[in-house]
Amino acid sequence: MGNGRLTGKHAVITGGGAGIGREAALLFAREGAAVAVADIDAKAAAATAAAIAAAGGKSAHFELQSQTTRLVDTRSKTWANGGLTLSAALFQGTWPGP
Repeated sequence: MGNGRLTGKHAVITGGGAGIGREAALLFAREGAAVAVADIDAKAAAATAAAIAAAGGKSAHFELQSQTTRLVDTRSKTWANGGLTLSAALFQGTWPGP
């Protein structure tokens, strides 16, 4: 467990299924935040949320492409106060430019 620096806070972390996003989600949870883990890889997001729950934390997971509306609704209705957002998602693919 951490020092409780984020106790009472709620965090939405995009890209939370792997890499920096996953580590940030685990850290935020260790510090007491309830964490919504969002990723385009639903299984990876679920695995991060399960790791948080197994350590005694509070979490939910969302698949970014199909559940973005649900993520925003949950964030605004359930976790209206004390919120943090970290976008650790990395765009993968080609960008055609402006």
